[in-house]
Amino acid sequence: MGFYGRLCQHMIDYCLEANCTKNTSNCVNRPDGFFCNCSAGFEGNFCETDIDECASSPCANGAACSDGVNAFFCRCTSGFTGKLCNINIDDCVNNKCANNASCVDHISSYSCSCLNGFKGTFCEHDINECESAPCLNNGTCVDLVGDFQCLCPGKLFGKFCEITNNPCVAFPCLNGGLCKPINDTEFNCTCVVGFTGDICEDNVDDCLSIPCPLNSHCIDLVNDYKCVCHPSYTGPDCGIGRST
Repeated sequence: MGFYGRLCQHMIDYCLEANCTKNTSNCVNRPDGFFCNCSAGFEGNFCETDIDECASSPCANGAACSDGVNAFFCRCTSGFTGKLCNINIDDCVNNKCANNASCVDHISSYSCSCLNGFKGTFCEHDINECESAPCLNNGTCVDLVGDFQCLCPGKLFGKFCEITNNPCVAFPCLNGGLCKPINDTEFNCTCVVGFTGDICEDNVDDCLSIPCPLNSHCIDLVNDYKCVCHPSYTGPDCGIGRST
């Protein structure tokens, strides 16, 4: 089988009558027949079938797949790119967000996240905080970025010119504390470093943390302390005994 000749020394060339298609790379002759060696992208006994590379759905994000010869091509939907359409195009690259707004990328679009005090599609408009007329007692409102300031007439005070009597006139805060009125009778004191208390009357004890070494005692200062060696010791850390 597969050979001819007086001594069966010749192999029959089945490829001479093989019906391999043009999609065949070469025909391989065998003792029992032939084999069509298919070119890349084809399959079947005679290489008659084009392999569908789109069958595995390689394209992402709703892209349409076009089958080729040993290849495929993705037609991306709007907002995506890449061979497989798996890359979201950054629409923030050329954004129009104004006034230091943050750009938020979406699919085929973007939005602007405005800082406090701005509005609009691109945060291009400054919000007028004076539109609500927040100032009382004939105070004049000055619009700021994300805020407002009331210019109060006469002896009026407060964010809204609501305080008619300023309790800070009597300088109730001690030791350089800054007084801020809350209403006609109440106030807050912001103490300088080293003092505490409602009116900054207490010196913070900087010796509470026991910062001084052995053989010494701590003297509290204003926002500081001083270490003094016991009489019988000396040195930077009070570790050297004095000779008698």
